Amino acid sequence: MWIAAFCQSSRVISDTDFRPESPLYCPYDDFYSVCKSPLCSLKTLQLLRCVRSVVNSILDDDHKFRYETARTELINMPSVVELSQQTCDYIYESCRLAALLMIAALDARVPFAELDTPLVGQLKSAMQKTAIGDY
Repeated sequence: MWIAAFCQSSRVISDTDFRPESPLYCPYDDFYSVCKSPLCSLKTLQLLRCVRSVVNSILDDDHKFRYETARTELINMPSVVELSQQTCDYIYESCRLAALLMIAALDARVPFAELDTPLVGQLKSAMQKTAIGDY
């Protein structure tokens, strides 16, 4: 079965071409498999694209400007509490908190395990409010 990818209308790929994607590994120009999930909101997709930009900025030559721009965008993204009148998207909130943890680790130049921040508890709490157990 062939479907049009939701992220880029000019790209048509088969279901068998979909692969697990993350900001650390995305084999296509965009998150085609993630876009296919009915649980992935537009806000979550925007956040994942921003995190991927942070990762790509570290790998690219022009990384300082791109990193600072994407870092600022991530830090300024509203929490699910700030969006509560619109949505209770805890998948978005989990991704947002994980991105903030990644930023904290990158800024401090330490592994995730060495982070001492309340964000870890907030991430655990947000993840418990999602339907990720179904996957």
